[in-house]
Amino acid sequence: MYTIIDLIDKLISIEKNSEEGYTIVSENKELSERVRIIAKVFAKKHRRHADKYADIKRKIDLDVNIEIDFFTYDKAAKLIYEFVKLKRTNVVYSNVKDVVDTALRFQKEGLSLLLSIHGLLIKSHADIGTENYKILSDIIAEEKKHIRELEKLKNESA
Repeated sequence: MYTIIDLIDKLISIEKNSEEGYTIVSENKELSERVRIIAKVFAKKHRRHADKYADIKRKIDLDVNIEIDFFTYDKAAKLIYEFVKLKRTNVVYSNVKDVVDTALRFQKEGLSLLLSIHGLLIKSHADIGTENYKILSDIIAEEKKHIRELEKLKNESA
């Protein structure tokens, strides 16, 4: 049996990998201090996202039906796998703009991933009120908030 918790675990893993990547960048002494600082900030943001998703996971009422059928889960897992594979491309940062642009691009791709998974969970109009739908809607709202923050940062640094 697969549940929304299994998908949240995968999302937490993505956030932790992002945190690790930004931490590595923040420790690279060959980069400018500004790039290292913004990378450190982004690492902390991804840590907070992972923590937020873990909180969502802890609050899930296991008595409520959060099961996902195998075929839907399989499709969602494949989408996540493809996203992770895409995210592993090496990125070179020469300035803060590069870091912000790359972060914004990956966040938008992550939002697309979540919206695709959200769509997989809806087979009929009745699915809109399910717990899985609500949980994923909360996660999508969090990602949209992060994108707005990045867009604001991009506009301020332009």
